Amino acid sequence: MHYSSTAFAKPGKETLVAKDPFGQMFMGSRSGFSFMDKRIANLQYKCIAVYLRKCRRASDPCKNNGYFGPSCKCECPPGTSGTYCQIYRQGYIQALASTKSPRSRTITTAGTVTSTGYPRPITAVDEYIQLIKAPTCKKVRLTFKAFKLYPRNANTCIFQQLTIRRNVDLSISST
Repeated sequence: MHYSSTAFAKPGKETLVAKDPFGQMFMGSRSGFSFMDKRIANLQYKCIAVYLRKCRRASDPCKNNGYFGPSCKCECPPGTSGTYCQIYRQGYIQALASTKSPRSRTITTAGTVTSTGYPRPITAVDEYIQLIKAPTCKKVRLTFKAFKLYPRNANTCIFQQLTIRRNVDLSISST
C-alpha cells in the first residue's frame, strides 16, 4: 500500500484501515515491490505462461499463491516453503508481520499482554500488533492494570498510540 493509514486524514485519525489487522503496519510502505506486486504483474503481463513454455512445463505447479518464475522454479510467498510452495506455515500478511515485527502475534488464550521491557519505559520504536481472538461463543475482556503514554509537548516528538478495534475504530492515542 503506497499511502499511509493516515493519508488525507485529520490529525489523529485514520482514513485507511486494513481488513487484516496485521496489514496495517505495511500501509505507507514504499520500499519496492512486494511479493504479491510481483505475482500480480507476472499474471497481468502473462509472463508466467512465457516462463512455462521456456521451461517446457505444461502448467504452473506452484501452490499457495506461488508462481512459476524465470529460473524455471516456483517463487514462494512468505509463509510457505518447499519446491512447489506446498508447505503452508502461515498466511502471507502474518508472515510479513512476523518478519517486520517479531512481537506481533495472535492471542487465543487468557493471559497478560505487556510492552517490551515492561515496566521500564520504551526507549526505541516498538511497533507490533497483538490481535486478541476469543474462542467461539466467548468475548474478549481487557483490564488495564497499568497504562501510560508520554505527554506531548513542544520539545518532544514522541509518537505513541494504542488502538483498540472492535468492528469499529475505538482509539486512545497521544500524538
